Amino acid sequence: MMSLGLLAQPVNDDCSSAIAMDANDRCISVSGNNTGASFSGVQGVCSNYPEGIQDVWYTFSVTQSSDIIVNLWKEFSSCESVPCAIFSVYKGSCGQLEYIACGDISFSARLSNLSIGDELFIQVQGSEGFSQVDFNLCLIYPISSTNDVCSTAIPLSFISECADTIVYSNHFITPESNPSFNSLCTTSTADAWYQITVPASGHIFLSAIHANGGGDGLRNLNLEVFEGACGALTSLSCDNFIIGSQTGISIINRSPGEILYVRALQSSYGSDPYIFCSPLADNDICSTATVLSMGERINQDYAFATPSSNPSPQPSCGLSSNFGSDIWFTAIVPTSGAMVIHTASFAPIAVEAYRGNCLNLSPIVCNREDPLAGLPDIIRGDTFVRTQIQNQNPGDILYIRVISDQSIAGLNIPYIEILECPVEEIITNTISEVSYIEAENIIMANSLILNYSIVDFDAGQEINLLSGFEVQQNATFHAFIDGCGGI
Repeated sequence: MMSLGLLAQPVNDDCSSAIAMDANDRCISVSGNNTGASFSGVQGVCSNYPEGIQDVWYTFSVTQSSDIIVNLWKEFSSCESVPCAIFSVYKGSCGQLEYIACGDISFSARLSNLSIGDELFIQVQGSEGFSQVDFNLCLIYPISSTNDVCSTAIPLSFISECADTIVYSNHFITPESNPSFNSLCTTSTADAWYQITVPASGHIFLSAIHANGGGDGLRNLNLEVFEGACGALTSLSCDNFIIGSQTGISIINRSPGEILYVRALQSSYGSDPYIFCSPLADNDICSTATVLSMGERINQDYAFATPSSNPSPQPSCGLSSNFGSDIWFTAIVPTSGAMVIHTASFAPIAVEAYRGNCLNLSPIVCNREDPLAGLPDIIRGDTFVRTQIQNQNPGDILYIRVISDQSIAGLNIPYIEILECPVEEIITNTISEVSYIEAENIIMANSLILNYSIVDFDAGQEINLLSGFEVQQNATFHAFIDGCGGI
């Protein structure tokens, strides 16, 4: 077994060999570890950790008069209650270090009153029980913390992607002393204020993630949204969704141009810098529907979306009472007048197709998710929806809506595709009408064909009628081995 003394020492083992860093508007991290490091003998004033723990060093030259956030993080950290890495910040020179701040995996430090030309030194070490640790370190220029009260709220722009945006923090922010509103969140924590203007869609989807882009979860930040004016605010919502490392709010059916206020609350446990974004799917509404070409397969994982008010948040084939969050597609009817839509999902969905236009939609067909139990695993996803469209006018544009079971959701659609004749077909739904189902190679079915239905299967190679397949007494069923276009 190798002893610590035989391990290669890192190049930045001492203050004199500190690695130079840059500060940025975003958290652009350097990765490091203290494996094989010695202890320099320097100990930060606020560190409640024993001496003798291995440390490594970084340095930064102040080039502009701005606050700087020192942020230490570990990807998907599981060592927050007992921090596995700590840091101390000094200014001066290696021979004469002046301690100014410290922090750890859970607590960043915001440095103020710096002067251009100051030399900063950052000492990173493992804590007791975590003597050797991997970590990430970044230096950030945040926006000024002038938004301590509603009247100084900072206007936010809607940023569709959670990248290349502004870093905010609740350092130097105080709790509301005498709030003039009833909060749906706790009022005992430091709160910063922001302002948003409702866009033309009437929907707001605002998300906050860690300034490092979400690699480390955002700790103990709550978002609350208000209507009204400062001094006369009414709370609308507090953190109505948490998805992965994101926390956020969703407000729908508001008046375009209306100003709402957002309160960001961060508890004493954690002081992570954060960024705002509004990562709504491009095809969140009918008028921005994604075009699906015949035979094309589209992957749309984690598409954050809001409900549509037209024609209705609920699909006509209904699921749970809170269905509504949706994304939209369009397709052109082929010369046969028929097509099939395949949709896979990792959560309950419904798929509905319409004719008309975005202001006047008429449902054609609506299908819910089908169980996959007992069927070959040829698709990726927990649920599968097959939607067959027939007897349409060639050349017409149809609108297709994929609807989630949540009022605000991250739809995870491994694929949606539209086909005139698919290679393979899986039929699991109950059939209660005239249906012509074709496949280039194989049809597999465990469906129930109800009384008085007329159903034809036509596959190029084989038709597999699986356990559970049933044709009721007064229904008509035919199977053909002929292939696409043969019926």
